[in-house]
Amino acid sequence: MSPLLVLESRSPVSSALMQIGSHAIPVLLDRIAETDETNIIAKCVRVCYRIEGRELTQVRLQELREIATDPKKKDRIQTAIGILTGLDPFEIGVGGAPDLLYRVAESLPPTLPESIIENCVAMQGREMTQFRLQRLLEKETDATRKARIQSALDFLEMSQPAK
Repeated sequence: MSPLLVLESRSPVSSALMQIGSHAIPVLLDRIAETDETNIIAKCVRVCYRIEGRELTQVRLQELREIATDPKKKDRIQTAIGILTGLDPFEIGVGGAPDLLYRVAESLPPTLPESIIENCVAMQGREMTQFRLQRLLEKETDATRKARIQSALDFLEMSQPAK
């Protein structure tokens, strides 16, 4: 079995919450603030990440921590932020693809960007991978990072299956 398939396997509850999508986020955030069970906090963080990505999840958690008045809730939310920071995009699956693509600009070993691109294509498809890389390229200002992203786009183009 492909490691991606193993990583993408979820519990029925997580799958249902993913299908609900952004409407599930308030309930997940409430659960994070109310439970002392780290494993439940971690599950809620993973589902939020899968639905909205790392950046938006982090913003939501930081805002929630700022408005929380109960010190216990602040600690729980801080635990969630720590869990989010430590999550590996490979573990998240499709929701982690943008973070994986961001690593392309950071990577130095020549084989790393290729493996990242191949994994992203497997997770989200060629067109979405290309779209996200192009968006990264448009936003990037550093010449070295731009060159790495362009190299990844070139690799994606060269690895295109014949029609």
